[in-house]
Amino acid sequence: MGPEYCTNGFACKNPYVKSWKVDWSHSYSLKNWMTELDLVCEEPYKIGLLGSVSFMAYSLGSLFMSSLGDKLGRWAVVMITGMMTPVGLLFLINCELGLQGVTAVCFVVALSYPGRSSGAYLFNTEFIETQDRITMMTILWTTFGTIEALSALWFWYTRDQTTYLYIIVVLMLAAHTFVYLRVPESPLFLLEKNRFKQLDACFQTIGS
Repeated sequence: MGPEYCTNGFACKNPYVKSWKVDWSHSYSLKNWMTELDLVCEEPYKIGLLGSVSFMAYSLGSLFMSSLGDKLGRWAVVMITGMMTPVGLLFLINCELGLQGVTAVCFVVALSYPGRSSGAYLFNTEFIETQDRITMMTILWTTFGTIEALSALWFWYTRDQTTYLYIIVVLMLAAHTFVYLRVPESPLFLLEKNRFKQLDACFQTIGS
């Protein structure tokens, strides 16, 4: 729920105010990720750094993560980077990390995003015919938009962020497990790397 008292610091410029108390029973008191992560008494610029760190990590990850699919393979990159987000969310939900810990988790998750997003997109397109790729992207973006709308409705009705994050973790792990068990390496990648034995096994898996 957050701390009972906060020191003066940034909260009030009155030199006679040494501390302030949050009235959690007041109708204007908002309990969200700020309270759940115990960030109520942190300085605003440090909290703003959370968003900045994510964008910086995303930009940094774009420099080298996006090309890993051409070196390690589409499947390996999707599997590795795809685990970082649910693991990061579980750390945020279950561990008292403090602001520095939360910032570090956000950095790692955002760092993996370019590899996961570009790797997954490339992975998908190499299993379908060219004329069907626009249809696939239409379905994906429609799905994303629907999820955003449902998320807004969830918070409006329940105001339960923890359960929402657990649902996201379960869905991501389910998709991750499906890829692990049922989806082989990209046949185009195997063909480019002249891995013909693996390519033959890939076709057998696709045909099964």
